[in-house]
Amino acid sequence: MVLDFEFTYHICPNKDLFSTYDFVDSSIVNMGNNAQYKLARVGTIQIKTHDGVVKTATKVWRIPNLE
Repeated sequence: MVLDFEFTYHICPNKDLFSTYDFVDSSIVNMGNNAQYKLARVGTIQIKTHDGVVKTATKVWRIPNLE
């Protein structure tokens, strides 16, 4: 996993990483390669980095079928 806090949107396919989430209405996300994916949830994830620091990302999109 790559964390870059300069992105416009954070996307995560793994539901187990979400500490909180809200369901969203059926929305389609268009990727840069013209692929379209269904947005399932928006929530918060916390990731522990290699040096033990916990980073929190909010408003993360969960896209289950992200390849």
